[in-house]
Amino acid sequence: MRSDIFRRAWRWLARPGVMAVLIAALLAVMLTGAFLPQLPEVAPGTAQLAEWQALAHARYGSLAPFLEAAGGYRIYRTPLLWVPLALLAVATLSCMVQRWKGYWRAAFGQPARLSPKGLRETTPDAASHSFIVEPSSGHAPARLDARSGMARRALERRDYRVRAESASDAIWLLGDRNRLSRMCTLAEHLAVLIVLAGVGLSLVLGWRETFTIETGGTAEIGHGTGIALGNHGFAIERYADGSPANYAAQVTVESGEETERREIGVNQPAVKRGTRIYLQGYRPVPVGDQYAVTLLAVHDPGYGVAVGGGILFLVSVVVALYFPRSSVHIRISGDGTLRLAGWADRRAYTFDREFAGLVADLRGETDPQSQDPAPPGPE
Repeated sequence: MRSDIFRRAWRWLARPGVMAVLIAALLAVMLTGAFLPQLPEVAPGTAQLAEWQALAHARYGSLAPFLEAAGGYRIYRTPLLWVPLALLAVATLSCMVQRWKGYWRAAFGQPARLSPKGLRETTPDAASHSFIVEPSSGHAPARLDARSGMARRALERRDYRVRAESASDAIWLLGDRNRLSRMCTLAEHLAVLIVLAGVGLSLVLGWRETFTIETGGTAEIGHGTGIALGNHGFAIERYADGSPANYAAQVTVESGEETERREIGVNQPAVKRGTRIYLQGYRPVPVGDQYAVTLLAVHDPGYGVAVGGGILFLVSVVVALYFPRSSVHIRISGDGTLRLAGWADRRAYTFDREFAGLVADLRGETDPQSQDPAPPGPE
């Protein structure tokens, strides 16, 4: 009984409608988190927490306590995000597991021998032609081999990978091109799983800390990094009108017994042990021409994973769109009939013209007495 329930739930999650709802729910939660300020990881009762709560109350007024109680300020660390994220990952995995055999069979297991009905069928993305090449009486195996070689060469000139099956009275050829594009759907599902895994890693293991350091002061990043930062100077380059053109902080990065001097500027972070340190801001201090700098330390182990998944998804979409799978079936029978059927995924551009050209080439090479060089129309 439990196995039946699990199997039904497993199949139900793979439905496109269910996945669409999960994606919409996940996007809604993430957009909500993008519009609401998210509370940094600070200890309860600290001055930083009180300052942050005061700013939130000034911004949202009477709604601030409700948003805090509902988890709006911690939405990335609540079940509101985790539940649809986990369900979407399981649904994507279910879809892959249930469909990979079909895609694999379509890419690598398509038989060269096609039924007469299949050779005659015409679909919106298919072309089908039939014509007499060289009528003959009786069985002529030598001529079958010669015609098979001619047809194979015609397909290979158009970059088709050719497979053959033979019988006593006929030979079947299958020409495949870009057959791996059928696997792009699985690659796209895998890419989604990788992106979701990256998001999960960032939520579980990632963190960010903001701290302000006075001139000559130091601060420890924490989180087990063993990294301490020191502020040893701040320089501002100004335009002629006195407005800031560029600024950079001279920071020492201490890790154990190792100390490095780094310059952290706009869009020029320092990287140490997987932690990126950004210059977020500065403010002058009353003593002399000195500045306190505000630094942001970010540790995001899922970033590279998510970017890799995004690249895989983009490559898969490009391959599927610009390198569609095309296949041509040819049956050469002993009575001299050459019958062809061709298909292309997503109505591949110019496939009809290419197929008509293949028919014309075959007629020209195998039926030199033919006075009509144009290919016949569809059956």
